[in-house]
Amino acid sequence: MFNKIIKSVLVGVCMLSLGSMVHAVEIDLNVYGASAQYTFWSNEDGAFLQGIGCNAADIYKSTNGSNQTVTFCAGTDGAITDSTGKNYVGGGINASGAIAALAAEQGDTLVLRYASKASYDGIYALMGQDPYATNSPDSAAPACVPTPNGCAANQRQLAEPSTSTFASFPAAGVVGALGCEPIYAAASDVAATTFNQVSTGVVNGPAGGCPVNGRVVAPIDPPDQRTVAPITVPGTYTHVSKLIVPFALWVNTSLTPANLGANAGVWDISSNVTRLQAIQLFSGTISDWSQIGVTANVTPIVICHRHAGSGSLATLDAAIMRGDESSDTNQTAYVVGVSPTIWTNDGTSQELSCVSTQANSIGYADADHSVPANTKQTDYMGAAATSQNLKLGIYDYWTNEELYYTTNAGNTNHLNAAQTAVMNQLVSFISVDANMPASEAAFWATPGTMGVSKQTDFQYPHR
Repeated sequence: MFNKIIKSVLVGVCMLSLGSMVHAVEIDLNVYGASAQYTFWSNEDGAFLQGIGCNAADIYKSTNGSNQTVTFCAGTDGAITDSTGKNYVGGGINASGAIAALAAEQGDTLVLRYASKASYDGIYALMGQDPYATNSPDSAAPACVPTPNGCAANQRQLAEPSTSTFASFPAAGVVGALGCEPIYAAASDVAATTFNQVSTGVVNGPAGGCPVNGRVVAPIDPPDQRTVAPITVPGTYTHVSKLIVPFALWVNTSLTPANLGANAGVWDISSNVTRLQAIQLFSGTISDWSQIGVTANVTPIVICHRHAGSGSLATLDAAIMRGDESSDTNQTAYVVGVSPTIWTNDGTSQELSCVSTQANSIGYADADHSVPANTKQTDYMGAAATSQNLKLGIYDYWTNEELYYTTNAGNTNHLNAAQTAVMNQLVSFISVDANMPASEAAFWATPGTMGVSKQTDFQYPHR
C-alpha cells in the first residue's frame, strides 16, 4: 500500500511537471526603429524582465554593441539554445505567479529584441510595408548592387539566439548572424505624420558608400535621392508617448576658441547655439562661420545632416526649424558666399562620425549619445540637454518618443494575447521615471515629471 502511495505521488508530480512544460511557450517581442532609443532599450531590458517576475539568474543577454540586442528570460520550456549548443532552462516570467495580469504567462520564455536603423522604417515594418523592394541593406561600393536578404515586407534583420552567444545579465555575449523576424512594435522619435523629407547623397556622408537609394523604391526616386512623405497609420494601431528625449547639437572641436586661435570670432559656437544661428546653418543659407561671428575670417561651414526618414532630422525640423525654414539635406560642395558643404548620413553613428572627422562641422543627435573623438556637445539657447532642464521647461529641443503596435487581428504583425499582456506591462514600466535606466536618467524624462508639454511635434512646449 505504501509503495502504491509513493508511485501515485510520483506520477502526480510528473504529470504536473509535464503540464507545466506543455503550458510554457516562447513569447517574442521585437521592437525596431529609432537609433536614439537603442541605448534605452538595451539598458532597460534586464530591469523590465525582473519587474515582471523573472529571476535575475534567468536573464541572459547578447549584443553587437551598436544597433542589435537580444535579451531573454529563460523559461521552463527550455526554448532557447545558443550557438554553442547550450540550452537555457529557468523559472520564466512571473516565476512566482504573483503578477495576476501575467497569470497565463507564468513560466514562459520571453525574448526581447531591439534593433535600430531609422524611425520611419520601424513604422513601415510594423505595417508590413517595405520602402525598398528588396528590403536589403546597402551593398558595398563601388558595385552598389542590391542583395535581397529574403525578408518579407513585415520583417527586418534581427538578432537570433541560435546564432549568438550569451552571458548572464548585465554582462552580454555577442550577436551572431541575423535572421528575418516580424516587427511587433515600432519605435519612432516623432509621430508618423511628421515625416515630410527629401534628401540626396550617399549613405555614409563623407565616408562614402552607395547612393542612398541604390535600390528599387516606390515611388521611384533617383538613386541618390530618398523621399519620405508623412506616414498614415490606421486607427487600428495603438501609439503611446511615454518617454521625453532631448536632442543636441554637436560641433567639431576645431571650432573651440582655443583651437581657432587668432581666427576666433565674437561667438563661441562650441558652448552655445541660438535658434536663429541653427536655422541659418541647417537651412544652408550661410556658407561661412564668419557670417555668424564664430570666426574672424572666412571659414567654410560643414553641415552634417541625416537622410530623410531619420527621426533625428524630423525632430530638427519640428523642434528647431518649425516651418520657418526648410532643412537643406542635399549633399552639396562648399561654394564661398553661396553654400556650405553638406553631408547626408544614414544613421546616428555615421552622423557623429561626420562631425568627428570633418573640421569646422556641426550636426545633431540624441543628447545621451557617447561623445566621439574631436566632438563637443554644445548648449542650445543657453541651456544644456539635461533631464532637469527638460522637466523645468528650460530646454526646448526635445521630442515625445512614439511606440506603435497593434492588437487588431486584421493587421499585419498584431500582438497575440500573451504578447499583449507583456506589452501592457512594458508600457506601464517605462512610464515610471524611477525605472529610467542609469544610462538615460541624466538626460531623459517621463511625461508625468514634465513641467511643460506639447501635443504635436511642431508645437512649442507650454504649461
